[in-house]
Amino acid sequence: MDRVLALLKKALGCARMMVLDCSPWHQVANVPFHVICVLLVMDTRSSLAMLPEAMQTLKLIASTYDTETMRDAWSAACLFVMLHQQRRKDDINIFSQALDMYHQEAQIESQQLESGPSAEEYSWLGALVADLPGLQRIDLDQFLNTDMITPSPLIGDDSVLGS
Repeated sequence: MDRVLALLKKALGCARMMVLDCSPWHQVANVPFHVICVLLVMDTRSSLAMLPEAMQTLKLIASTYDTETMRDAWSAACLFVMLHQQRRKDDINIFSQALDMYHQEAQIESQQLESGPSAEEYSWLGALVADLPGLQRIDLDQFLNTDMITPSPLIGDDSVLGS
């Protein structure tokens, strides 16, 4: 891939030199137009990074050899780049929709965590504590509602666990 891009870059330089040497336009114009097409088909960061240079080269040629054919080639190249850009925007919308589902799920989960345990969960846990005599001295509400970031009075207090 790197070798291909290096050759395309060299071809663009040669096309610019041919313009400066006033070489026949039909030989000069083909190179940057086809380079633009190849770069778009390659569709990599490296290839797309060369697009500005290729477009500048074609624009130089189109302005030097101001013919209808060259204006059409320039317009077509601009259209190809715009269509490629639009496709990328559509791809971004697809990614956004996929991530929206993730964000909605994460938001629902965080709301459930913020709301805390339901009354049913409290009664079930309360029954469990009642069945285990060693756990009756633990304040279940304080334990379940304790912020996990701040130290809990239960941690490190051996008297709570009966040890």
